[in-house]
Amino acid sequence: MRRIFEYDSYRDFVAEVIAEKNITATAVAERLGLKSKSYLGLILSGKKRLQPGQIHELRDLFGLGPAEFDYFFHLAMGEDAASKGAVRYHRERLDEIRRQNQASRKSMQPAQDVLSRWFYPILLLHSTLETRMPQPQLAKSLGITVKELAAAYEDLGKNGLMRRDDRGEWVAQHVKLRINKRAWNTMQRRFLKDQIANASKIFDASYENTGKFYSQTITFARGSFEDVWEVIKERMDRLADRSDAEKPEELVQLNVQFYKVI
Repeated sequence: MRRIFEYDSYRDFVAEVIAEKNITATAVAERLGLKSKSYLGLILSGKKRLQPGQIHELRDLFGLGPAEFDYFFHLAMGEDAASKGAVRYHRERLDEIRRQNQASRKSMQPAQDVLSRWFYPILLLHSTLETRMPQPQLAKSLGITVKELAAAYEDLGKNGLMRRDDRGEWVAQHVKLRINKRAWNTMQRRFLKDQIANASKIFDASYENTGKFYSQTITFARGSFEDVWEVIKERMDRLADRSDAEKPEELVQLNVQFYKVI
């Protein structure tokens, strides 16, 4: 079953949990204080709504954790809200909770197309920004066409990294990607070539503006190669974790390259 943070309807979630856990509709109806299981059917079909107290009962019945219940609460309240303002408020809370609970996706298949373009990670993180660029402006800033941008979203959606929300906007399912090592060499090579080509293209335009280029070159003996890499990788992992905990306002890329000279 999907994680609760992937649901856009609390009714779908309740129905799937009942089926997954083999809980009878009668037992759920009794726990919610309903007259019959047919009334539960009216709730799941959208003809009736859950009351706040019943939402708490389902938390205990389904064993939801704090973050899961917070998401479920706003999902239920937002879906049954009477005003547009209330709907907007609960949607904003859902987006925030979803961002805070993004799960890493571990791909066990050599899906080379996932990291085939340098801007794919940018699209994932862009969808988590509180203020997002309109697609034409985003495409222009990335130096691609609107058609290429649309194709990229479809590609990320096909690979399970993005989905359309109830407003039709693309949002990230996951912002971290772990790749099977058997597929990594091919994917890394294609991705880095594309990324380096783009970095070269924007170098002149960004050097005096937004780019920050550290020009020092460190040359060291091969015996210390792995030690140096582990230190830098640890720092970069910390930076990534810090970024995950923050509300992003802008997106930047950091490239670190190692290569053999002699």
